[in-house]
Amino acid sequence: MSTGRELPHCSVVIPVKDDAEFVGDQLAALSQQTFDGWWEVIIADNGSHDHSVEVARRWRDRLPNMRIIDASSRSGAAHARNVGSRAAKGDLIAYCDADDVVSPRWLEALAEVSVRHDIIAGRRDDTRLNPPEAQPVYVTFNEPRANLAAFDFLPWTFGGNIAVSRESFNAAGGWNEDYIHGQDQEFCWRLQLAGFTWGYAPEAVVHYRQRGSLRAYARQRFRWALYEPLLYADFREHGLSRERTSTTLRVWFWIVTRVPFVLMDTRRRRYWVMRAADRIGKLVGSARHRAWYP
Repeated sequence: MSTGRELPHCSVVIPVKDDAEFVGDQLAALSQQTFDGWWEVIIADNGSHDHSVEVARRWRDRLPNMRIIDASSRSGAAHARNVGSRAAKGDLIAYCDADDVVSPRWLEALAEVSVRHDIIAGRRDDTRLNPPEAQPVYVTFNEPRANLAAFDFLPWTFGGNIAVSRESFNAAGGWNEDYIHGQDQEFCWRLQLAGFTWGYAPEAVVHYRQRGSLRAYARQRFRWALYEPLLYADFREHGLSRERTSTTLRVWFWIVTRVPFVLMDTRRRRYWVMRAADRIGKLVGSARHRAWYP
């Protein structure tokens, strides 16, 4: 599809840390991109102890504009994204994660929407890379505007499928490295509050890889929830609200009375674990960040 305007030079930034098992799949997908403008790939290595970097090097002949840079001075995807973005040469910076797989039109679709907007969110698919038992039993937020329901605030999308203009990245000072998790929401909201415009590219699909084991999934949900009270502390003055106490109590009642879910089928067990880990994370995060957001 032609936009009638020249598409920007693009930089794809991938934070990598111990992703040797999957990074080759992502680089293979990037090598099949339909975007015919100038673009590059930047592997921002966040201190891998496995052979992630060696795997990435094998793709240099198929991704000639690929660079591998050291982003190990501070742990966290936000730091790796910042280091990669500051080394990037493109006018549009697109982010994906090493353990996911982008669709062939991913970069082209993001670039097309970027001629009209500063922040561009793509769409997430949870089916291709995950067995049925690991797929969400809740409604997946494939459209970022649906994420309004999660916080009743501004739209946001996950950091593994977003692009921003160089201007907006520089003006915002990059990703907030104090957020180990929750950086996706913080980044999206901060850019919008600074006046940068939000766009959506439904054809920019990323196939998302869920955590396989129940323990890994619970740990991920807990860590995400830890940072929700910090988000509340940072954005409540801008209108971010917390849920009513009656709603919180209803959720806890559901968690306690649905304990038998743990003994049922895998998908129901996964859903119960997700909700319980989320609530426990919020409680711990409320104490840690001194902001009541249960």
